[in-house]
Amino acid sequence: MQSIRCFIACCSFAVAGASAQAATIVQSFNPIVNFDDGPGSVAVTLAGLDPNVESDLTLDFTFFGDLNGLTETFELFLDGTSYGIGCDFNPASGDFGAGFDICSQATNSLTDATLLVSAVEAAGLLADGALEIAFNFSAAVNDFVDITNGGETRSGVFFGNTQNASFGAGGTITYDATDPIAPVPVPPALPMLAGGLLALGLMRRAGVTA
Repeated sequence: MQSIRCFIACCSFAVAGASAQAATIVQSFNPIVNFDDGPGSVAVTLAGLDPNVESDLTLDFTFFGDLNGLTETFELFLDGTSYGIGCDFNPASGDFGAGFDICSQATNSLTDATLLVSAVEAAGLLADGALEIAFNFSAAVNDFVDITNGGETRSGVFFGNTQNASFGAGGTITYDATDPIAPVPVPPALPMLAGGLLALGLMRRAGVTA
């Protein structure tokens, strides 16, 4: 009987090794800023991400800059693929969210918005363990150049300690991922043990004593 218990314990240990648990991954990036007049771009690559994505990928952005006109827009790219145009004032355009489309008309724009990427797309984006986030902004985006009496004064956006920026963006990405755990290999002697236990069982059933 004790041998049978040992056999069951070995089997349970082997099966238990195949389990894994999901964890929520959160990674943020500080504002990436461009101080030049448009057209221009800003980009950041997030490294060390878990490619074993099990959920949608949520991207929470805060972007700021000279986005106070109908022609002052930007386009978002993830790993080189466009995810839409922001600040085009057309929430029905099918771009990546009304929060991106309707920007402030104030002198200093500061807007928060969320983008949701499906789990299938996220798995492809994070397959290499990294994600490049890039924004291309239009020619009309500039850092509020005022010309007075032939002189030039720049009075751009203030975002924390960032001053006189034409365009900038910061944010956070969140998703669930599971690290695969390799199953514990079956001990080489386990088949022999199983065969021995089977033989003992047959002998007992036949009334044979060892």
